[in-house]
This record gives sequence, structure tokens and C-alpha cells, in this order.
Amino acid sequence: MFTLSSILYLFTIVVVFVIAARYINRAMAEKGIPGGMVRGVLVCFLAAVLALFAGAAVDWISEPAPSAVQEMK
Repeated sequence: MFTLSSILYLFTIVVVFVIAARYINRAMAEKGIPGGMVRGVLVCFLAAVLALFAGAAVDWISEPAPSAVQEMK
């Protein structure tokens, strides 16, 4: 079912996506980039990329070492 690392991965992706989307949207508004569909898609894409990288980093950190996996078998 769900393991602690998969729940932590999902939680990290959601939190980072929300924070990144707000920050990117605010930064684009301050630079004078007009709002619209293109800006919305760009914000969503960039936030998703950042969230996936953060989730991959958390997944990589929480993964057990190869020697620990061999000892379990």
C-alpha cells in the first residue's frame, strides 16, 4: 500500500507546487508580464518541474542504502 516515503513524496510535491506557483506568479506580476493563459500555463509548468525535482530529492534521500537492502534479504 502506501509507505512512509511515498506519503512524504506526495506531501512534498503538493507543498512545493503551491509555494512555487505563488512565488513564480508574484515574480512574473512584478516584472510586468501580463496575466493570461500563457502565463498561467508557464507558472503551472515551472511549479510542476520544481515540485517533481523536490519530490525526487526527498525520495532519493529517504531511500535505504544498497547495503541495508542486501542485509534485509
